[in-house]
Amino acid sequence: MRAITAEADDEIVTVVGGLPHGFRAGDRVEFIRLTGGTGLSGRPIASINAAARSAAPTRYFVIASGLTRNVFKVATTAGGSAVNISADATAGWVRRMVRKPGDA
Repeated sequence: MRAITAEADDEIVTVVGGLPHGFRAGDRVEFIRLTGGTGLSGRPIASINAAARSAAPTRYFVIASGLTRNVFKVATTAGGSAVNISADATAGWVRRMVRKPGDA
């Protein structure tokens, strides 16, 4: 998991401290405990540790556009357009989602 911020003016998500995120285009990610970031959905941190989750996380796909060592954009579908982030996220977390058999 990496700490992130997100910018509304160009729809980019940046890993805090310049750390590499390690994502590739097509990777599935989820956001956790976002502060701001209207346009993105994140889960409260408690729900990622719960044995039974009441709702599936919102899955996003990393896209090739804007992808650098510590910056990325996401879409709601594989190969889709960048999500419209209409307000900056000042804090939050992102993690790669592991693909399981039967996942779409």
